[in-house]
This record gives sequence, C-alpha cells and structure tokens, in this order.
Amino acid sequence: MSEQKASLQDVLNYTPQTSLTEWEVKLIKDTFKDNDALLNVIRKVMLPSISDPSLPVEEFSKDMFFAHVDWAMMPENEIKPTVLGLQKAAQYILGSFIKLKVIANMKDETDEQRNLRRKKDSSQ
Repeated sequence: MSEQKASLQDVLNYTPQTSLTEWEVKLIKDTFKDNDALLNVIRKVMLPSISDPSLPVEEFSKDMFFAHVDWAMMPENEIKPTVLGLQKAAQYILGSFIKLKVIANMKDETDEQRNLRRKKDSSQ
C-alpha cells in the first residue's frame, strides 16, 4: 500500500466535515441572526430558572432543579450526583444557545477572501 503525503495545497484546500450541513447553517443564520429575542424565548422555554428575574413566582416549579424532583424523598447519597447532572445538562444547553448565536453571526467568506486568506496562510 503506497502512502501519499498531503501537500500544503491539500491542507489549505481541506474543508473539515461538520455535523451541520450548509443548508442547516443557512437556516440557523436566517432564523437567529440579529434575533436575540427568539433565542431568549427558546431559552426560557427549555431552561427556565428561578435565577431569571422575569420568571414569575408561580412558575418557579418549572426551574429544572425543582421540576419533577422530590428532593425530600431523595436519598442523601443521590442528591449530589443529581445536582451535578442537572448542572452539566444546563451548561450543555446554554453552550448550545451560544453556539447558535455564534453560527448565526458568522460572516460568510467570499471566494476572493478565502483565496486571499489561503495565500496569506501559505506564505507564513
């Protein structure tokens, strides 16, 4: 089996695969670009929190740390792992909202800009 080394041009022309298709990225951009209000509403629905000052007292039970968890009935040795799991889940969800915002606000690179960047990269 013959091994072929990658050239600098191969590296510069490489486009990494992503889990999002071009169409999906376009959909995110079209939906969320300059639309922080929509992201905020989705966050409120998916991750309500009593630390959110706009959450009415009547909806405190929707906070992910209170919803569907009977802390009084839970064995003491299960509380810490449960809280840590909930924190990790919240971090992941919040990170996903940040990712949506970053993708939505990415500038599209023109062919000319891409070629100029590649030329600059190859001269270093």
